[in-house]
Amino acid sequence: MRQPIWLRRPSGFRLTDLAARRLLFYHDFALAPQQASLRPVVGNAGSFSRATTRPYFDENGAYKETAPNELIFTQSPSGLLLPTIWPAATNLVTNNSSNGPSGGFQRVKLSGTVSWAGGLFNLGRYAADTNTGEHRVTLGTITSGISVGVYCASAIYKPTGGSSALARMSWEAVAGSNEATAAIIDLVSGAATLPPETSRWKPLKAGRIALPGGYYYIFFAAYLKSTSNVTAVNSQINLFNASGDYSFTGDGTTELALVGAHCLFGPTTPFIYPPAPIRTTGSTVTVAQDVLSFPFSTPFPSEGLTAHFEAELSVLSSELPPSDGQNWHFYNLGTPDTAAGGTYSPFGATVSIIRGELQLDNTAATGSQPVSSSYWRESVQLTLSEETYWRNGVQYATRTQSRPAGMNPSPASIGISVARYAPIWLRRYALVKGIVNPKLLLT
Repeated sequence: MRQPIWLRRPSGFRLTDLAARRLLFYHDFALAPQQASLRPVVGNAGSFSRATTRPYFDENGAYKETAPNELIFTQSPSGLLLPTIWPAATNLVTNNSSNGPSGGFQRVKLSGTVSWAGGLFNLGRYAADTNTGEHRVTLGTITSGISVGVYCASAIYKPTGGSSALARMSWEAVAGSNEATAAIIDLVSGAATLPPETSRWKPLKAGRIALPGGYYYIFFAAYLKSTSNVTAVNSQINLFNASGDYSFTGDGTTELALVGAHCLFGPTTPFIYPPAPIRTTGSTVTVAQDVLSFPFSTPFPSEGLTAHFEAELSVLSSELPPSDGQNWHFYNLGTPDTAAGGTYSPFGATVSIIRGELQLDNTAATGSQPVSSSYWRESVQLTLSEETYWRNGVQYATRTQSRPAGMNPSPASIGISVARYAPIWLRRYALVKGIVNPKLLLT
């Protein structure tokens, strides 16, 4: 007689209908201590790779840099300290460490700088000049490789004499007549007000990360829809006065804000939710992709396979760019099964973005279930003849897909990586022999 498996969970979670030999892989990242993050409850020990260092904010908001091939743990949207998987990132600002941004409109860069993050960055001190109008600091300008796609700007920002409640960031396309899109960020709550979509720009997401000492890491991502007549794109931060206005007459001397440690990300490594400042001292710098992998070589079982994955997200379906016919891989949990090669993925499909929605391999499946919560729970049931997809315990797509029993997985590992836009915070992963109702696997 098969004995049930009981997995101790704060929520009372249990798999009451599964014998021990049916659970092929199980890892609860949310419960495992950091030193055991590569050792699942069931399954082979894993490995983590990243060829470069990576900057990040720890749970206290301190700026840190981890060594190559070191998995980082950061605070998730729910407040948990979880392993965090990031895509590759290239900061297009060639020097963001010596003296802060240098360009701007109707602003004054005051002498002297303020050291931040242990002297790794020097922030510029800014005032508004004596003209009337908007007073803006340019974070940087991109003049080469301009293409349709996502552009994201980020910077350390501290209001020192202006409004302590608001920040305003913009992206501008330099064309026959310049066209801009701007977001207002509430520094207290973190909420952002996005402008309407235009023929040139689709604003995607803006926000802030509150840091110690009254500093903020602010960001704004927008999708450039057309490059017609565009010779450059640039990003700017408005200076606010003490009354909360960004269009006013300045005095040329009153310091309003500190700005620096800035980053620009373009369509090559696009971001909607950016990484911590990537330090540059004279040229662009690229941080490599995070890849977490667990060996897995179990042939496909004749009774089928159920896979379940849980993570926290910083970007929702409503914040994604339009598809424009591209198949954007977002959260990659393996490769699609290929009948010609006689292989199958440990997860069974590739998580992709199609038509602005976060979906599982929807080029072949029908139906969709947009991600509308930062807590993402995805399941797939694989039989000898079809695949069924579930999100948050709700079935949303089925497709016909034949695979013989006994076929070997390819790659022979469970790989977790992110291709673009934002990180994921890992919570749980399970592979179960047989077809199980995903509702039994939900936390």
